[in-house]
Amino acid sequence: SPCRLFLFSSDKMVKLTLKRLSAEDEYPDLSQHNNYMAKVLTQDMYKKLRERATPSGFTIDGVIQTGVDNPGHPFIMTVGCVAGDEETYEVFKDLLDPVIEDRHGGYKPTDKHKTDLNSGNLKGGDDLDPNYVLSSRVRTGRSIRGFSLPPHCSRGER
Repeated sequence: SPCRLFLFSSDKMVKLTLKRLSAEDEYPDLSQHNNYMAKVLTQDMYKKLRERATPSGFTIDGVIQTGVDNPGHPFIMTVGCVAGDEETYEVFKDLLDPVIEDRHGGYKPTDKHKTDLNSGNLKGGDDLDPNYVLSSRVRTGRSIRGFSLPPHCSRGER
């Protein structure tokens, strides 16, 4: 039978009230899924994390929904989860830290990515043969502090 679940975010001013079933009833069957989330998430972890939310209201169900809906392919291991905002990484670190570490070959929460945006430090490329290389591209993404990430942003944030 449905029960009311009160979620408290790390920001004590935010309280969400959701009508839900028990954690055991809502825990998804991931036995046929091939993604990192399904490898890491346990029923006990789900039960613990479902009581949390980020200040903007992103919950564990939002984190895992893409991996529940898309079981993956036996030969292609997908990530199976998303972050809704920057706080997601801290609030749901019990799930996300092992997923990130597994997906990125041992990248630990204490590791830091080096960022060098000085174009003068770029090396190579001047020896590429124009008979074989017609073009190249650089892909970038954006994350702006204080705005939700695409899986959770509002129309106003878009």
